[in-house]
Amino acid sequence: MLRVAVIGAGFFARFHYEAWSRLADVELVGACDLDLSKAQSAAAEFGGEAWDDPAAMIAGLKPDLIDIA
Repeated sequence: MLRVAVIGAGFFARFHYEAWSRLADVELVGACDLDLSKAQSAAAEFGGEAWDDPAAMIAGLKPDLIDIA
């Protein structure tokens, strides 16, 4: 299972979250945006934890892959 965290939760980031969520061997573990409410919305819809600090998210979740949207 590939653990993916996404940095960014704006308009175009939605396409990234949707694509990752369609892959069977991928788990979305984190959504990060400077606007925490956007990260919370993405996490609620696609899974994972919401963060507003990219460095803290990476240190806390230790994802296999970071998608910068």
